[in-house]
Amino acid sequence: MFIDGGTNININLSHIYDNIAGNRGGGVSSGSSTQTGIIQNSIIADNSSSPYTGQINEDACTSVLYQNNTITPLSGTSSLTNA
Repeated sequence: MFIDGGTNININLSHIYDNIAGNRGGGVSSGSSTQTGIIQNSIIADNSSSPYTGQINEDACTSVLYQNNTITPLSGTSSLTNA
């Protein structure tokens, strides 16, 4: 899921699972520092991307809150990246 351009995102009780991204942030990727919102009580797991592996990628520091989530990377990869 890619968010960008001042998006306010609110996700609760969701599964972001088994997605493939061509570049980075297979689960959640944000493109600028203007994103706001919350992702909570969700599962972010087993997503893949290359060359920047990770379940969550932020190109710049955002104010999106991640609360009470299960974040599980694919074996041999990381949960978070900053491209």
